[in-house]
Amino acid sequence: MKLTICFVVLLGLVAHSTSAPAEEPTKILSQEQDSSPDGTYNYAYETANGIAASEHAVVKTVGDAQVEEVSGSASWTFPDGKSYDLSYVANENGFHPIIKLGSGSVVGAALG
Repeated sequence: MKLTICFVVLLGLVAHSTSAPAEEPTKILSQEQDSSPDGTYNYAYETANGIAASEHAVVKTVGDAQVEEVSGSASWTFPDGKSYDLSYVANENGFHPIIKLGSGSVVGAALG
């Protein structure tokens, strides 16, 4: 849950930095979501200003404990034309993001 909140805040900052003026709401081109009582969920969306994101969570057993593993991705383009792609996995081993420039060069990698 903490990871989801952190990710939503990150996407909010990205959306704010790339959004149209406040008086023009950004159109949502597609959105889907699904959740189950066992803790699994999926969501995905795409907006007219070029932001897209998706996330998938599963509950798995590690030893005697049930833990959540979340994987996802997001992409966006800044006003200067630079595009970024974020992919990540968060599990019992930590949060592991990879951020790539549109050219494919890695600008951030796994944090343990």
